Amino acid sequence: MRRMGAWAVCVCLLFTLTGCFSLVDDELLVLPRQPQDSVKLQRYIDEHVASGGRQIAPLTGLNRQTIQKVDIDGDKQEEAVLFFRFSGDTPLKIFFYRIVGEEYEPLARIDGEGDSIQSVTYADLNNDGIQEIIVGWRVVGGAFKAMTVYTLRADGLEIVLSTSYSGYALHDMDENGRTDLLVLRYHDTEKTGMVEMYQMDASQISEISPQFSAPLSRNIEGVLRARTGLLDDGRPALYVVSQYGSDAWVTDVVALQRRRLTNISRDPTTGVSEETVRSYLTPNLTSLSEDGVVDIPRPVALSAYDPAAENAEPVWIIWWIRYRSDGEVFTSVTTYHNYTDNWYIELPASWTRERLAMTRRDISANERGVVFALRNEETAPPVDILTIYTLTGDNMEELAAKPGRVALLTGNNMIVAAEIAADAPVSGTAVARWMHWLQKDWMTGELTTL
Repeated sequence: MRRMGAWAVCVCLLFTLTGCFSLVDDELLVLPRQPQDSVKLQRYIDEHVASGGRQIAPLTGLNRQTIQKVDIDGDKQEEAVLFFRFSGDTPLKIFFYRIVGEEYEPLARIDGEGDSIQSVTYADLNNDGIQEIIVGWRVVGGAFKAMTVYTLRADGLEIVLSTSYSGYALHDMDENGRTDLLVLRYHDTEKTGMVEMYQMDASQISEISPQFSAPLSRNIEGVLRARTGLLDDGRPALYVVSQYGSDAWVTDVVALQRRRLTNISRDPTTGVSEETVRSYLTPNLTSLSEDGVVDIPRPVALSAYDPAAENAEPVWIIWWIRYRSDGEVFTSVTTYHNYTDNWYIELPASWTRERLAMTRRDISANERGVVFALRNEETAPPVDILTIYTLTGDNMEELAAKPGRVALLTGNNMIVAAEIAADAPVSGTAVARWMHWLQKDWMTGELTTL
């Protein structure tokens, strides 16, 4: 299996795009509707307001409503959750109410310190039917985050874990059917971080042990986001994206190896996941085949179409790499992304970096072309085989119907069409299969800190 050499990316791309994956991806969240029976809770809300409370909501995550409904105790009836801020030493309060008959009655309460409630997540960590409550608190002017995990007992809520964190994720890492809690911590003074895995038995969360702790890359400037997914051999993994220098990201791939949490992408010599360092102007992690296996983008520059041309700009393609649980890495697919016109194309494996050349040939503002050409030898001039046109305007159907063109994509007030050279080793059917619209979560946007 070919293994890629270490490299660093510092590029000014012709395109612009970020994306990601995250435990908390605020740009992509669609908030559930408020519960229809919230009127039944109004008397409790009025009581809290009369006592000096102000209704609030968690700042990030999937659960950001002021009133939330979740079955915490496993009785098939959803409890109601309210969030308030008061004055005093423990100003942040979370109230839980269970339905009894047709009305709500108090079930439990959480008192918290800090500036705000960062996030709330509900998860059954030990498969006993009870949802644990994971609360992130933001304290000290937002510069520090603390996590508390609660479980419901007969006499109320009990704290089973209190710790600091930079981010967290939930994933069954050891595939035993129980959800594991993965806590990320960034150490500013050391410019690195850790991933720690916690498991809960019937009554409590186990203490962290050395085999359930893995380092992140060195020289990172902060953890940006993370996502859970699969490795190429189907094993679960956590993918952590961190800021690396002023204009790059690095992805650490954390998985279990022989019952030990391991950063399988981290180079033991440099302490950095060298294979995954990339410019921040690249796509985010994704699963291109939609099979749950995470693909990591690696930009690669092509040789200039015409090296003698003045100010010849490099064109970048993307090698999407995947990891296996033994740490082996390989390229799963190669793509070119046209971020200006919102499409991308998968490239055949035979169109290698050494053979492929690309350039733009824009006929007008409404007729923009990207030319793909191949060299028979590395030093030979490229031979045009395919042009992908982006067509807009009132006459775009007429432009798409020009002799030799095949329409590929229609939408977004444009038509994407192909023109294939007569002796090209490709067909219109194959090109249509390779073409895709860019995914929404790849669009440019500032990453949200976990």
